[in-house]
Amino acid sequence: MFGLRVGVKNAGCAGIAYTLDYVSEPIKGDDHVEDKGVHVYIEPKATLFLIGTLMFVWNAVPVLKAA
Repeated sequence: MFGLRVGVKNAGCAGIAYTLDYVSEPIKGDDHVEDKGVHVYIEPKATLFLIGTLMFVWNAVPVLKAA
């Protein structure tokens, strides 16, 4: 495993749902954030939906929470 990729897809009442996938290599065009050795890649169309979002890891399961 190389990192975690965060994206969005059309779904739900709000019109979007977050997606989380493990990636073994960076995908060209993704934004990249690294903190404490953890690599997070953000799908370009998800960037505006994720501004101000905090990510917590609990029992090795990433959880997104709006700030």
